[in-house]
Amino acid sequence: MKKLSLYLIVFSLCLLSFGACNKKQSEAPDEKILKLGWKELKGLDPATGKMAPLIQDANGKEVKIAGFVTPLTDDAAQIFEFTLVPYPVSCVHTPPPPPNQIVLVTLENSHINPEDLWHPFWVYGTLQIDQTQNEFFTASYKMTAHHIEKYE
Repeated sequence: MKKLSLYLIVFSLCLLSFGACNKKQSEAPDEKILKLGWKELKGLDPATGKMAPLIQDANGKEVKIAGFVTPLTDDAAQIFEFTLVPYPVSCVHTPPPPPNQIVLVTLENSHINPEDLWHPFWVYGTLQIDQTQNEFFTASYKMTAHHIEKYE
C-alpha cells in the first residue's frame, strides 16, 4: 500500500512538472520576439554603417515592428512584398524617408488585402541589416515576415 501511494505521488509530481514545462515552452516564442520602434531603427547610421548595440543584437533575430505598408507589387489583390515605414505613404513621396527608416519586407505564406493599406500593422519576422537600393528608395533593413496583423 505504501508503494502504491509513493508511485501515485511520484506520478503526480511528474505530471505537474510536465505541465509547467509545456506552459513555459508555449510562452517562450513571444518572449523571444524583440519589439523595435522607429527610434531604435535610427540606431543604424546608413552613411558610416555604425550601429547601436540593440541593432547589432537584432540582426538575424525575430522582431516585431509597427508601421505602414507601401506595396511594391502591381498585383493589388495580393500584396506580399512591401516597404514598412513610420508614416502613411512615406515611401511614395519624394524624397523618401532615410534608409534607416525603411524596412523592405517579403511576407511568406500570406498577403495583405489592399483595402487595409491605410491601417498600421505589426509585422513579425526575421530582421536583416542589408542595404537595398533602387530608383525609388534605399532601405537599410530587410525582413522576411511570417505574420502580420493590424495595429490596434
